Amino acid sequence: MRRRHVKTIILYYRGIPEMLKLLKQEQESLKSDTGQQNRPQEVTVKIEVLESDAETIQSCIDLLNGKYKRLIRMRYLSKYSWAGIAVRMGVSESTVRNWHERAMDRLTEVLEEIPMIEEILSRASHARE
Repeated sequence: MRRRHVKTIILYYRGIPEMLKLLKQEQESLKSDTGQQNRPQEVTVKIEVLESDAETIQSCIDLLNGKYKRLIRMRYLSKYSWAGIAVRMGVSESTVRNWHERAMDRLTEVLEEIPMIEEILSRASHARE
């Protein structure tokens, strides 16, 4: 798995709460619409898949060393700059970038151990398009 694939998966993970919110809103509106026979079932399946993907990706991030996990969360989920991360972690920006390289390598290793990671990557790639 390449680094850009790992970033795609992380960005997909970041977007899952918003996707779930929209799908649940659609699910509610479909309850009163009898013209859409298969759509409620499709929405339910999509929600289940997103929740499963989020749980899988979260468990992979949780397997990282504390500082690596914190760095990944700040950089990709909270959208901090390198300088902002350095200040919050009390180290230089070059150290943060070095840790980032190691964190991404480790996350790549962890993700590659997940069964069916290619399916998650495929969904992540399609979600980003």
